[in-house]
Amino acid sequence: MTRLDTTPLFDVGYDLPDEIAAVVRKLDVDDLDPDLVRDAEEAIRQYAHWSETAYTESGHYVRGDMIGRQEEDRHIAAIRKAVDALVEARKRADTPDYIDVTGLGGTTWVADLVMQDGRRLRCRTF
Repeated sequence: MTRLDTTPLFDVGYDLPDEIAAVVRKLDVDDLDPDLVRDAEEAIRQYAHWSETAYTESGHYVRGDMIGRQEEDRHIAAIRKAVDALVEARKRADTPDYIDVTGLGGTTWVADLVMQDGRRLRCRTF
């Protein structure tokens, strides 16, 4: 099972917001669209880069509270959007669409469980 790479964020001492972190911890991205995975990891990397320079030593935003909060909200919204897209892709990958049964003659047949994302799980009997 493959997870999203969140190490850039941990490397700078930060974490994702709790509700996003809970989803990311459970989300298997192994067979999902690599572009969606890359988008989510890039959003996390950008947030980590921003977090590294966004705060003063006293813990305040460098550019002031209002601008700092807006920038942070924008980064978190981008991560949330990317993770939501991955969650939807995971649902499509794990939800059956139909069963395709093909007789091969006699008592031999093939049944494919076709998932919504087009992936086929094959069962053959003899």
